Amino acid sequence: MQQPIANILKYPQFEPYNRFAVLDKSKVVKFMIHRGIFYQFLYTQSAELKAQGKSPDTDTITLSELLSSADDKFRKPLTRGLGFISLDANLLDAKRIIDATEECQDVFVTQTGKPNEPVLGLLTNNRIFQHVKVE
Repeated sequence: MQQPIANILKYPQFEPYNRFAVLDKSKVVKFMIHRGIFYQFLYTQSAELKAQGKSPDTDTITLSELLSSADDKFRKPLTRGLGFISLDANLLDAKRIIDATEECQDVFVTQTGKPNEPVLGLLTNNRIFQHVKVE
């Protein structure tokens, strides 16, 4: 987790995405980080460094620093708003999770829908809303 955020943002496999799921070795989701959080954190850290008379070099700010931030506006979004459904669920079930979970934008698919199981898939709010129409 000592990887600089600037490097993470440059990974070719993440370039087309705005969300970064962080999984442990067992493929259990630990965090979901939206690209905007990365940029907000880098901007805030840069401003703090500048205010201290230091060089605002954001290339060295690490993921670890973000994860251990004392600022709730950065730390809380990493784990809140995550939903989970089972492999047997459907898109309407995922939409219900999004509607019922404050700030939920991501629904992970696990075998039985429990958050401590390996992730088998991900449904984003954008993808769900493209396919689920409530009339």
